[in-house]
Amino acid sequence: MPNEPSYDPSLMSEEEREDLEKIFPDRIPHEVHTFILRWNPDISSTKLEDLQHAARKFPDGFGSDWSVYDWQHARKGDRFYMERVGDPDHTGIVFAGEFTSDPYADEDWRQGSHAARRYCDYSCYGFRKDMEPVIPLSRLQEAIPEVEWTHGHSGELLNPETAWKLDQLWNAIS
Repeated sequence: MPNEPSYDPSLMSEEEREDLEKIFPDRIPHEVHTFILRWNPDISSTKLEDLQHAARKFPDGFGSDWSVYDWQHARKGDRFYMERVGDPDHTGIVFAGEFTSDPYADEDWRQGSHAARRYCDYSCYGFRKDMEPVIPLSRLQEAIPEVEWTHGHSGELLNPETAWKLDQLWNAIS
Protein backbone atom coordinates (compact mmCIF):
# COMPACT_ATOMS: atom_id res chain seq x y z
CA MET A 1 0.00 0.00 0.00
CA PRO A 2 1.40 3.41 -0.91
CA ASN A 3 0.77 5.16 2.44
CA GLU A 4 1.78 2.23 4.64
CA PRO A 5 4.75 3.14 6.89
CA SER A 6 7.98 1.34 6.10
CA TYR A 7 10.35 -0.09 8.67
CA ASP A 8 13.87 1.28 8.48
CA PRO A 9 15.96 0.43 11.59
CA SER A 10 18.61 2.97 10.63
CA LEU A 11 16.08 5.78 11.25
CA MET A 12 15.27 4.66 14.80
CA SER A 13 16.73 6.35 17.81
CA GLU A 14 18.82 4.23 20.14
CA GLU A 15 16.06 4.48 22.76
CA GLU A 16 13.41 3.27 20.29
CA ARG A 17 15.62 0.36 19.27
CA GLU A 18 16.27 -0.63 22.90
CA ASP A 19 12.53 -0.52 23.66
CA LEU A 20 11.72 -2.74 20.69
CA GLU A 21 14.54 -5.16 21.53
CA LYS A 22 13.06 -5.61 25.03
CA ILE A 23 9.70 -6.49 23.53
CA PHE A 24 11.00 -8.53 20.57
CA PRO A 25 14.41 -9.96 21.49
CA ASP A 26 16.36 -11.41 18.54
CA ARG A 27 13.82 -9.97 16.06
CA ILE A 28 15.03 -6.41 15.51
CA PRO A 29 17.74 -6.21 12.83
CA HIS A 30 20.76 -4.05 13.42
CA GLU A 31 23.56 -2.73 11.29
CA VAL A 32 26.27 -5.38 11.23
CA HIS A 33 29.49 -4.04 12.70
CA THR A 34 32.99 -5.34 12.07
CA PHE A 35 35.65 -5.57 14.77
CA ILE A 36 39.34 -6.35 14.96
CA LEU A 37 40.08 -8.75 17.80
CA ARG A 38 43.74 -8.86 18.75
CA TRP A 39 45.55 -11.91 20.08
CA ASN A 40 49.11 -12.00 21.37
CA PRO A 41 49.91 -15.65 22.12
CA ASP A 42 52.80 -14.59 24.37
CA ILE A 43 50.57 -12.80 26.90
CA SER A 44 47.07 -14.12 26.21
CA SER A 45 45.34 -16.73 28.33
CA THR A 46 44.66 -18.41 24.94
CA LYS A 47 47.96 -19.90 23.87
CA LEU A 48 49.08 -20.71 20.34
CA GLU A 49 48.79 -24.44 21.09
CA ASP A 50 45.17 -23.95 22.20
CA LEU A 51 44.10 -22.49 18.85
CA GLN A 52 46.24 -24.92 16.85
CA HIS A 53 44.57 -27.81 18.68
CA ALA A 54 41.08 -26.37 18.05
CA ALA A 55 41.92 -25.85 14.36
CA ARG A 56 43.08 -29.46 13.98
CA LYS A 57 40.15 -30.91 15.91
CA PHE A 58 37.49 -28.71 14.24
CA PRO A 59 38.78 -27.95 10.71
CA ASP A 60 35.46 -26.42 9.60
CA GLY A 61 35.40 -23.92 12.47
CA PHE A 62 35.29 -23.66 16.22
CA GLY A 63 34.08 -21.25 18.85
CA SER A 64 35.03 -19.71 22.15
CA ASP A 65 34.77 -16.29 23.78
CA TRP A 66 36.87 -13.13 23.52
CA SER A 67 37.06 -9.81 25.32
CA VAL A 68 35.70 -6.91 23.30
CA TYR A 69 36.87 -3.38 24.14
CA ASP A 70 34.19 -1.53 22.15
CA TRP A 71 31.53 -3.87 23.57
CA GLN A 72 28.85 -1.13 23.67
CA HIS A 73 28.64 -1.43 19.87
CA ALA A 74 28.86 -5.23 19.68
CA ARG A 75 25.86 -7.48 19.11
CA LYS A 76 25.18 -11.07 18.25
CA GLY A 77 25.65 -11.42 14.48
CA ASP A 78 28.44 -8.84 14.20
CA ARG A 79 31.59 -9.88 12.36
CA PHE A 80 35.23 -9.84 13.39
CA TYR A 81 38.71 -10.55 12.13
CA MET A 82 41.23 -12.04 14.57
CA GLU A 83 44.64 -10.43 14.27
CA ARG A 84 47.64 -12.22 15.70
CA VAL A 85 50.06 -9.63 17.12
CA GLY A 86 53.26 -9.51 19.17
CA ASP A 87 55.79 -10.95 16.74
CA PRO A 88 56.10 -8.99 13.46
CA ASP A 89 57.03 -12.18 11.58
CA HIS A 90 53.68 -13.74 12.56
CA THR A 91 51.39 -10.69 12.69
CA GLY A 92 48.29 -10.63 10.54
CA ILE A 93 44.70 -11.84 10.24
CA VAL A 94 44.50 -15.50 11.29
CA PHE A 95 40.74 -16.04 10.99
CA ALA A 96 37.37 -14.39 10.59
CA GLY A 97 34.13 -15.03 12.39
CA GLU A 98 30.89 -13.90 13.90
CA PHE A 99 29.75 -13.10 17.41
CA THR A 100 27.26 -15.71 18.57
CA SER A 101 26.21 -13.79 21.69
CA ASP A 102 25.65 -10.26 22.84
CA PRO A 103 28.37 -8.91 25.18
CA TYR A 104 28.31 -10.12 28.77
CA ALA A 105 30.35 -9.33 31.87
CA ASP A 106 32.83 -11.82 33.28
CA GLU A 107 36.11 -11.89 35.16
CA ASP A 108 39.19 -10.40 33.54
CA TRP A 109 41.21 -12.95 31.57
CA ARG A 110 44.41 -11.62 33.14
CA GLN A 111 45.13 -13.48 36.37
CA GLY A 112 45.21 -11.22 39.39
CA SER A 113 43.29 -8.43 37.69
CA HIS A 114 39.99 -7.33 39.15
CA ALA A 115 38.95 -5.23 36.17
CA ALA A 116 35.54 -5.88 34.66
CA ARG A 117 35.60 -7.24 31.13
CA ARG A 118 32.94 -7.75 28.50
CA TYR A 119 33.08 -10.82 26.30
CA CYS A 120 31.29 -12.13 23.24
CA ASP A 121 31.04 -15.77 22.29
CA TYR A 122 32.17 -16.37 18.72
CA SER A 123 32.42 -18.89 15.93
CA CYS A 124 35.24 -18.67 13.40
CA TYR A 125 36.33 -19.93 10.00
CA GLY A 126 38.98 -19.45 7.34
CA PHE A 127 42.02 -20.31 9.45
CA ARG A 128 45.20 -22.19 8.79
CA LYS A 129 45.85 -25.08 11.18
CA ASP A 130 49.18 -23.56 12.26
CA MET A 131 47.47 -20.21 13.08
CA GLU A 132 49.82 -18.35 10.77
CA PRO A 133 48.32 -15.25 9.13
CA VAL A 134 45.99 -15.69 6.19
CA ILE A 135 46.51 -11.98 5.49
CA PRO A 136 50.02 -10.91 6.60
CA LEU A 137 50.87 -7.61 8.26
CA SER A 138 52.60 -6.20 5.17
CA ARG A 139 49.44 -6.68 3.08
CA LEU A 140 47.24 -5.11 5.78
CA GLN A 141 49.51 -2.07 6.11
CA GLU A 142 49.63 -1.62 2.34
CA ALA A 143 45.88 -1.99 1.72
CA ILE A 144 44.53 -0.36 4.89
CA PRO A 145 47.12 2.09 6.25
CA GLU A 146 44.56 3.98 8.35
CA VAL A 147 44.51 1.14 10.92
CA GLU A 148 47.37 0.86 13.41
CA TRP A 149 47.91 -2.88 12.91
CA THR A 150 50.74 -3.32 15.42
CA HIS A 151 49.07 -1.62 18.42
CA GLY A 152 45.62 -1.28 19.86
CA HIS A 153 43.03 -3.00 21.95
CA SER A 154 41.13 -6.17 21.17
CA GLY A 155 37.63 -5.49 20.00
CA GLU A 156 38.31 -2.35 17.99
CA LEU A 157 35.25 -1.28 16.02
CA LEU A 158 36.03 -0.51 12.38
CA ASN A 159 34.23 2.20 10.45
CA PRO A 160 32.17 0.90 7.50
CA GLU A 161 34.69 1.98 4.83
CA THR A 162 37.59 0.27 6.57
CA ALA A 163 35.47 -2.84 7.20
CA TRP A 164 34.62 -2.95 3.49
CA LYS A 165 38.32 -2.77 2.56
CA LEU A 166 39.14 -5.61 4.94
CA ASP A 167 36.25 -7.67 3.57
CA GLN A 168 37.65 -7.17 0.06
CA LEU A 169 41.08 -8.43 1.18
CA TRP A 170 39.51 -11.42 2.90
CA ASN A 171 37.30 -12.30 -0.06
CA ALA A 172 40.28 -12.16 -2.42
CA ILE A 173 42.04 -14.97 -0.51
CA SER A 174 39.03 -17.15 0.28
